Amino acid sequence: MFGADKRALDAARVFRLAGSENSRAEWSRRTVGMVWCHGSPEAPARHVFSTLADEVLPVTHAELVSLRAERAKRKAEGKDTTGPAVHLSAATYWETALTDLQRLRAHRCPEGALPEGQRDAWLLVAGIAMSWISPPEVLGREILVLADEAAGWRDSETKSRMSAVIKRARQAAAGQTVTFNGHEVDCRYRMHATTIIEWLRIDPAEQRAVGLRVLVDEDRKRELSVERTEKSRRRHGVKDRTEQQAARLEMGRKVLYLRASQGMTCAELAVHFGVSC
Repeated sequence: MFGADKRALDAARVFRLAGSENSRAEWSRRTVGMVWCHGSPEAPARHVFSTLADEVLPVTHAELVSLRAERAKRKAEGKDTTGPAVHLSAATYWETALTDLQRLRAHRCPEGALPEGQRDAWLLVAGIAMSWISPPEVLGREILVLADEAAGWRDSETKSRMSAVIKRARQAAAGQTVTFNGHEVDCRYRMHATTIIEWLRIDPAEQRAVGLRVLVDEDRKRELSVERTEKSRRRHGVKDRTEQQAARLEMGRKVLYLRASQGMTCAELAVHFGVSC
């Protein structure tokens, strides 16, 4: 840093913008200026933040994003107890969908490989899910691994069958879009949960048995919503309705007994039980 304090390596100083002011410097040197330029001041070389991140972080951005696919697999196996995402996005939705797919496969085929007749649809949906959570530079490799694990497909067969999914992911990464209902949208394939349920023939009983989260029908969605609400209430200290009813009935019995045996008034009973009259 051209003779600067070697301990001053925090981002605020390393990335201080030319033209900004350093309030702790001498008055004549407060304005930050350019001392060296990669390229020319008129046309400086520009770098994207991800390039710096790849250089200094322990894993590259591509590797970090691709971990979502592996995390979905661990969740399906019950080895990852991470809670649901706080902010829903396309990536978190499809990660959950991939977890559901892995759980469904484990439920139907404990030995691992899908039987004939189920492979094509399952792998297509799984490939679409992975295209939303894995960067295109690693997507092809991950799909090859999954296809070998789930269906025993050779690499050439997988590339032939999944080429359109991989191509769309690469186009999306390059900024290409498609027009849908008059709007420019991401060109990657997407499927409604109802379509996936129909394709994979997931009945309501199986949705409950497997513990699916997004590949569910409307009835199951309502059940899951109620479950989430109940869990949230429990976390915030709200007692279960049956417990509240039992507590009120018990208090009522005590009130009747004290009123009959000791002649306590309503005000006295309220003070005794710490409630309003």
